[in-house]
This record gives sequence, C-alpha cells and structure tokens, in this order.
Amino acid sequence: MDGKAMRFLKEGLARINADTRSSKSPSARLSELVTKQQWRGQMLCYLNLYVAFCAAAVADWPLVKESMRGMTAAAEKFEVPLIGCLGKLALYLEGVYYQGSGDLKAALDVFANDAFRFADIPYSTSEQRVERDIALLAALNSLLILQDPQWQDPLEPYCSDHPNKDIQTAFSLIRATTKTSSAAMIHETKNHLAMALNRAKATANTQFLCLVLSIMCSKFFNNCVGDQAEKSALAARRHAELSKNKLWMSVSGGLLAQFYDISDKRAEAQATLSEACILAHEALPNL
Repeated sequence: MDGKAMRFLKEGLARINADTRSSKSPSARLSELVTKQQWRGQMLCYLNLYVAFCAAAVADWPLVKESMRGMTAAAEKFEVPLIGCLGKLALYLEGVYYQGSGDLKAALDVFANDAFRFADIPYSTSEQRVERDIALLAALNSLLILQDPQWQDPLEPYCSDHPNKDIQTAFSLIRATTKTSSAAMIHETKNHLAMALNRAKATANTQFLCLVLSIMCSKFFNNCVGDQAEKSALAARRHAELSKNKLWMSVSGGLLAQFYDISDKRAEAQATLSEACILAHEALPNL
C-alpha cells in the first residue's frame, strides 16, 4: 500500500471533519447548506471506506474496524443512505473484516447476502457495473474460503475476460489454490500461477506479486534445497515486505525459515521463524 495514499486520505478526513467558517456561513441559503452537508456526509463515508480498504490491504484490522465505525457514524449523522455502490462497498468491507480477522462463518454469511447476487444485477450503467463487480468480489471471497472447485465454473465467464486485469489475476490465483491432487491439476496450477504472475507484473500490483510468489514457493519448492529454492523463498519475502501486509510477511518468513531449517542453517531459521510468528500474531491477534 502506498503510504502517501493513506496520508492523503487521512488529511481529507481531518479537513472535512474540521469545523470551517464556510460550512457555517450565516449568509448561505438553506438549500446550499443542505447540499453541502449531504456532500460532506458522502465524502466522510467514502473516505472512511477507502481508509478501511487500505488498512485491510496490510492486515491492519483494528484500523479497519475503526474506519468502519467512522463510516457508520457519518452515515447516521448526515443521514446518508447506505444503498447502491456505497451500501455494497460497506457490506463487502464487513465481510472482508470478518474474513481477515478469522471469523470465516460470519464472513460467509455476509458474502451470501442477497445484495451480492451478481447474476441478478444489471450491467448497463457505470454504477451497475461497479455494483456487480463488488458482488463478483464477494463471490470470489466465498470461493477462497470454501475452496470448492464447483464454484469456479459459474464465476469463470465473469472473471476470465473481465476488463479489470486485477479481477482476472484474483480468479487465476484462486483457481491455482483450490485443488492440486492429480498431475493434470498440477499442470493447470502452474498455468494459472504463470498467468497471475504476468498480470500482476503488467499492473505492477505489489499485493498480487507477493501472493503469487509465496504460493509458488509453497507449492513447488516446499522441503527443497538448492539455489532455486532459496531464490524463490527470498523473492517471496522481499515482495511481501514491499506489500507491507503483515500476514503475508509472516507466511513468506515461515517459508524462508523452513528452507533455512532443512539447509542446516539453524540460527537463520530460528531468527526468521521468530519474526514470522510475531508478525502472524500482529496480523491475527484474535486467533
């Protein structure tokens, strides 16, 4: 996550929350004041949502929860209806929070909400397209949790040729992590990971690069020694650090510690594993 983006979002929140003379001008018309208050409420809701999603990207769940409360408070104070894109984003964020903090049952309940029946959402206007994409993300989250390959087929037509490359990448990653029991499925896994890697590079998506490299290291270099295995583990950790996501920093650290352990580098293994455990506790404090 770009630190500048978070700073700008927080600065925006601070400025809108601050009482200014212009917002309380005695000479302003009532209609102007109402319009300005409505705008202010909408902006507070969206800024809190954006802060929450940025925090979720680095597994900062306390900040996610705080921002969710801020959005709810703004919606109540300024009478902003949580419908349309805003409502679906808020509901999706709730599911993301439950999933990220370890309450998978609650997350699935949210993602199964009727608001996310993406096949029933029209796709003609720009707002409808955004709403259906949010519903599609909820379905992908459910697939990621359940790991049920039967869910892949209904989603594939919506994801494989989606104009948003990140949704294509997400679907490839999920397909690569569902089932790999047979040799044919292992071959498919390699293909999906290769596609995900190429798309992540094309969009310069640090989060996806981190995920792809960690999954590749886990699936193809687990309990392996040698230069290639070490390079894979180091690359996974390096990109996890760039992503600043504590959970994936922990995962990649665990993979590197495992490599050090089977390579008889006991001191490096212990130090790396200890660091990974600390990060895991910070990322998932409730587990």
